[in-house]
Amino acid sequence: MFLTCYNAERATGKLEVTASQADRDYIAAVDWKAAEKAIAEGKGDMLGGVKVLDPKKVPGIIYLMPCGKSPHGVDVSPDGKYIIGSGKLQGVTTAFNFEKVQTAIRNKDFTGDEDGIPVLKYESIKDAEVPVGLGPLHTQFGPDNWAYTSLFVDSAVAKWKLGTWEVVDKAPMSYSIGHLSAAEGDTVSPDGKYLVGLNKLSHGRHLNVGPSQPESSQLVDISEEKMKLLYDAFTEPEPHYAVMVKADKLKPIEVYPKEENKHPLAIWDVKDAGVTRNGNKVLVKMVLVRSTLTPTDFEVNQGDTVKVAMTNIEQTTDELHGWGLLDYNINIVVDPGETKVVTFKADKPGVFAYYCTNFCSALHQEMQGYLIVKPKADGLGRRGGSAGASPRARSRPCPPGFVGPGPGPPGHRLDLWKSHRLSQPSASRQGSSSSRRRSACSERSSSLSGT
Repeated sequence: MFLTCYNAERATGKLEVTASQADRDYIAAVDWKAAEKAIAEGKGDMLGGVKVLDPKKVPGIIYLMPCGKSPHGVDVSPDGKYIIGSGKLQGVTTAFNFEKVQTAIRNKDFTGDEDGIPVLKYESIKDAEVPVGLGPLHTQFGPDNWAYTSLFVDSAVAKWKLGTWEVVDKAPMSYSIGHLSAAEGDTVSPDGKYLVGLNKLSHGRHLNVGPSQPESSQLVDISEEKMKLLYDAFTEPEPHYAVMVKADKLKPIEVYPKEENKHPLAIWDVKDAGVTRNGNKVLVKMVLVRSTLTPTDFEVNQGDTVKVAMTNIEQTTDELHGWGLLDYNINIVVDPGETKVVTFKADKPGVFAYYCTNFCSALHQEMQGYLIVKPKADGLGRRGGSAGASPRARSRPCPPGFVGPGPGPPGHRLDLWKSHRLSQPSASRQGSSSSRRRSACSERSSSLSGT
């Protein structure tokens, strides 16, 4: 296993200067079999609950291969013979010979060490320095020993030959390419034909709609010796590592089969949906299916811990459903045939809409319901009021779920609030002052919701 590392100077401060003083940085060659054996033998120290091997205490698990300054990528050729290391502050990429690396380790052909890790002699392990261009980063491979290296500074892809080290072509990229992906180009059997450059900048190769610009990805034909740009596409920042494989190798499921859903809280019929309580813990079993969330409402007490187990009982491709309870910062997606569980503390009193957040049908907007959170009781066991307080002190503003526009029908939300408040056995409902408060609350809700 091979990893790049930079800042061998261990510099701080202005790193673009201080971390670029040494002639080379390193590729770390990790003997994972030796590491596995060391762990099996009980070696290593526990750090934060994780077993860690210190190369100084366990020699032979890591060796350092000198590489060009600030290496960004390290890639292994399909036949496993070469390790390609690219220092982005040099104009060459280095092909290391794996057999030579193993020989240097056996012969202890070292030039020193870094923190107890042996440094292999550069001249003993390299086969070639390939003059690909400025700012080499990553390398992908094609059939017939072709290699393709991205050049950040040159904004190009270099095509070159493993073994002969000849650079045969460069294709301009727009602009500042980082990663690249050839068809199965990091496997033991590259397919060739196509390559995608994942560029860092687009610089106006698209319709300009403001300062924030998309990145550019470019499709390149690599079937001939000379590469040919075929297509520009634009992506969100920042396109990074990607894998291109043949479509016929992908065999994903399209729904989770009902018979394979073994979740203990899964239900498949609306008659099984409902609410159960155990002390201050509430379990809601919910069915999601076009175009209803069942149950369409449920009631809890302020302070309850609420667990909602929702099953999307659809068995149709692409019929995902969402469940959004945005006043509690909850929004999840449930795939067809899947069961998901969300748990939250009902710490805010009021009525709050929950609804499907993944478009599913013509009645998608109607696929919603309401969480009713009853306020905590006062010292006399009453909810939402105090008989001994003045009318002003007893007056409580409408909860956030009732004022202003929301995802549910405003009139429905207000009716729920009225019925909920009128159902409370509180002295605050008695007398003309409480009637005036309900009237004011209704007027406020109607004014803000537009009803």
